[in-house]
Amino acid sequence: MTALHDRFCQWGYWVRTRRLVVPIPRLKSAAAIPLTPRGRSEGPQTFLDPDCADLHQRILRADDADRLLVTVEFVLRPAKSPRVTARQVAAHLGISRASYYRTVAAAMDRIATS
Repeated sequence: MTALHDRFCQWGYWVRTRRLVVPIPRLKSAAAIPLTPRGRSEGPQTFLDPDCADLHQRILRADDADRLLVTVEFVLRPAKSPRVTARQVAAHLGISRASYYRTVAAAMDRIATS
């Protein structure tokens, strides 16, 4: 996995959870226990990174085809249960799985360099 792919994965996680987060303070007091609400984890602190915020703005400004491809790959496919495979998405688009991955990678590059 590349650093660019990791950034898009972080963006997809944020879109699925809508978490604009700051670090949870680590108080040393007994009154501060529990530090996190039950059933919730801290998760990645995505939007404290200015590069992720920049990526989000770039995705919003991208053309419709690139934005759709990135949204399907990093938001919709991981969120579906049962999971939608790349082969299913590629078949729906009428292309091979390898072509789908190349198309997504090209869209990621266009968005990152825009």
